[in-house]
Amino acid sequence: MTPQQRGVALIMVILMIAISSAILVALTDSTYVAMRLNSAAEQRVKAEYILKSAINVAQTLIKNDNNDFDNPDTDLWLKFSDGMEIPGDLLGLQEANVRVSLLISSEGRKIPLMQLKSNSSTQAPTKWVEITARLFENLGFDQPSQPTQGSNKAPSKEFSSKELVANIIDYLDTDEDSANVPNFAQGMEGDLPKGQEFRNDNRIDSLASELSAIPGFTSDKIQRLLPFVSARSFSKININAAPPEVIKALDEDLDDAAADSIIQFRNPAGGGPFTANDLSAKLIDIVGAPAGPRLASLVQAEGNFFEIIAKVEYGTATFLASATLKKTGNGRMPKILSLQIY
Repeated sequence: MTPQQRGVALIMVILMIAISSAILVALTDSTYVAMRLNSAAEQRVKAEYILKSAINVAQTLIKNDNNDFDNPDTDLWLKFSDGMEIPGDLLGLQEANVRVSLLISSEGRKIPLMQLKSNSSTQAPTKWVEITARLFENLGFDQPSQPTQGSNKAPSKEFSSKELVANIIDYLDTDEDSANVPNFAQGMEGDLPKGQEFRNDNRIDSLASELSAIPGFTSDKIQRLLPFVSARSFSKININAAPPEVIKALDEDLDDAAADSIIQFRNPAGGGPFTANDLSAKLIDIVGAPAGPRLASLVQAEGNFFEIIAKVEYGTATFLASATLKKTGNGRMPKILSLQIY
């Protein structure tokens, strides 16, 4: 073999080694990526089952609540009202890098926007119209919206608290006319261009997404409002869980001091919680007349709807589930009305 041929052979060997090394690196990288993807997929599947197990734990805790009022001394689900980690053994988890948290809260602590639906006389119940407007006023919705920094968009029409409530009534009613609540405010559906009217089917599926479709509800207002309103249909507020913003909205004669007195009483250290038997009498003692009797007609000592938030921290990944449960009683498991996994 001539020196020239040996040189060519050496170059070919080096080239083959380089190609083989490149293929090996590519295969290694592909295998690593595939392993990571498979691991992530496996984590997602495991997390989904863990989240569903956490929801089942919440169902069981609520099912075993046999009181006719919320009692933090006996109702185990109330231990999770501020969120709490679930021991892995309770869910059958043996992996040390998995943490599960659960939050259970009474949905009845919120104001039900479904009470703004028109009744057979085509008018929404006046008391809930006024209650909702007071909540909006307490949240500062009558104050002008702050312009978005750096935005060149022209400011949108400002709606008062009462006009915002009228717009919700428009969204819920089954006609295409503007809601006209006597001595209150008028909606705006009748002024919308043809084809842009609200869907008009007496329901709200998702407050977070649907409120933005109602004129006047900016992202800032929606963010402030969501902790205090519900899309579920119930007629009485859970007085043992309602925040002060909701309590004050329930009657025009209630102020910060009255709301604080109610919250202090319902604490076991303050003499509470309120029970079904003494609810009316205790409220009259605390806030007096005429607010006490009016308030008693709007509240109860427990709620039948529950908001559940479950969280799984799986290594560096986090997975969430949200659900709404309805207590059915008679020793049966609560019904799952909605479930979303993120």
